[in-house]
Amino acid sequence: MFPLPALTDEQRAVVERVAALSRERFAPRAARYDADSTFPYENYADLHQAGLHALTVPREYGGVGADAVTYVHALREIARGCSATALTFNMHSTVTTFVAALATEEQKRRYFGEVVGRGARIASITSEPEQSFRDKFVLNTVFRPTGDGGYRVAGVKQFCSLGDAADYFFIEPVYSIDLNLAFVERSMTFALILAVVIWFANVRRRAESTLRGFFR
Repeated sequence: MFPLPALTDEQRAVVERVAALSRERFAPRAARYDADSTFPYENYADLHQAGLHALTVPREYGGVGADAVTYVHALREIARGCSATALTFNMHSTVTTFVAALATEEQKRRYFGEVVGRGARIASITSEPEQSFRDKFVLNTVFRPTGDGGYRVAGVKQFCSLGDAADYFFIEPVYSIDLNLAFVERSMTFALILAVVIWFANVRRRAESTLRGFFR
């Protein structure tokens, strides 16, 4: 096993905050969450209260702005206390880095504001049938314009970390435009959708929802 990179004093201070929270709050609850098969809402409330829920949100938007080295160390400390929290928090944090890289300034302020302000949780719902990031990439979820400024989202998803505990789902679809029924233009894009409109607990089925603009 390769050792993790050494930390600066600033990085260590963040990691120690996470470690203390994990040790004192997460660890005592972990067995109960596993036994009851429940989501660690209390742990997320603690992360938010401690100002760590926005660990990967840039500082200019109110987050911690942790770099990759700090984040890896911090995530390891979360996992020491509760592996379920670490796994789901990694999904949430990964999406916030996507938002930082892909979103407009207005979109960043809106969604980072929700993560920082109320502790909004973002899930990545990108797993599709027959897809493997090791050897095969399959993407069948499609955005189609509805003609009134919105989009119809249709696709099959088979797995989602955070599940119905998420406030938003990060969707990776293909954008489709029919022009005179002659051809279809397809290009990859991304969107955040309110979680309440597309989550079906423990059921594999087609999910459809109306989207009123990307990242809105």
